[in-house]
Amino acid sequence: MKKLLTLEKLGSLGINKNGTYQFDLSSIDIDYLESLYASIYQYAQKDIRGLSFNLDLSIQSTIDYIRYRKSKASLHSQHHPQPELESSCYKNRPKLIPELTGLISRFLPKSESLRILKFRSIPFSFQDIDVLSQSIMQCQCLRELTLNNVPLSDEGFFSLASAIRQRGLVKLKCRNCKLTDAISETVASLIQFHTGIQKEAERRAELEKNPNLGIVCLSFYDFRDNNLTADFLHCVEHEVEFSPVQSFDLRGNIKISDDDVTSLKIFAGQNSSAPRGKAEPPLPREIVLEAENRSLRGQLESLLNGKSVAVLMDDLFAVGDRAQELASHISKLDEFCGKLENEQFYQRTVSRSYSPRRYGTPRTSSQLVSSTESESPIKRYPYPRKTSLY
Repeated sequence: MKKLLTLEKLGSLGINKNGTYQFDLSSIDIDYLESLYASIYQYAQKDIRGLSFNLDLSIQSTIDYIRYRKSKASLHSQHHPQPELESSCYKNRPKLIPELTGLISRFLPKSESLRILKFRSIPFSFQDIDVLSQSIMQCQCLRELTLNNVPLSDEGFFSLASAIRQRGLVKLKCRNCKLTDAISETVASLIQFHTGIQKEAERRAELEKNPNLGIVCLSFYDFRDNNLTADFLHCVEHEVEFSPVQSFDLRGNIKISDDDVTSLKIFAGQNSSAPRGKAEPPLPREIVLEAENRSLRGQLESLLNGKSVAVLMDDLFAVGDRAQELASHISKLDEFCGKLENEQFYQRTVSRSYSPRRYGTPRTSSQLVSSTESESPIKRYPYPRKTSLY
């Protein structure tokens, strides 16, 4: 049942840290989910400064279970999951992540107060990232976006990068998001674009004689704990050095060392946690597989609810306006192939196709050679032959 909660009650469902409400979706009871949705939608437009979502309890429970399986205690005792996790909305709501994405996409374009948006260990699909990117593009107040231990991948980053080409966003953190060197050109282009935003803002401030402009472009980048190499560094280093970028963090990328860096704005090295915080453990495989299963289940349901769906096999479907036509063609082809397996039908078809009445009796190779030699040469005309189109 949807019931609007007070800000105090909303904060009790998570942690209110400096105006940023942090919610562990794996510890919030399923009974509060609808009220949580309604309250976030209401307050995030004008009252809440920051939002953060995570699955800390679920991940910690998975880690504890793995440790239990490897310990001697598993031989004489049974592992009991935490009651909060068993009754949580994450455990009992199969479509929780797409629902969360939809909620954010509804209030984010309308928000006038939200400055910080963080996600930690949320197993978004590419469709979820694309929806988030579209809503971020329409938000004018967001200043900091953090994706920590989120399976963003290169394709997701491309979608996100196209959405943050606007004035306002200052900090971008994509830590442990499975990024590779494929994003090099996109990041370099993003830096160039925001450099242009800053220069244009400074030009206007000079005309308006405004001395309090400050930084209005994306100037803090955090790409720690990804799969980036020195090739990525060399591609963006020049752009970083001659831009308003203040910090470009590449620590934790094992193929980038301090010796590769020449700019004072770029941080590199193996230790990604010091001095700025604690490194997050990788997303457990059980969590990733569970999210993929949910995504596939949702896609299958959407396919089955489509306008035209034809069942080709037990596990194969055709979806589209001409699905039934395709199915009928495949059925006719299967019927024809089945007839070909019948020896009598095959012999009858071959005899009709190569009838002596039409093609004559097949000749041997020696007959073919002798007939070729006896044939008169091709008559060549001294002038081109006239041809007609009709």
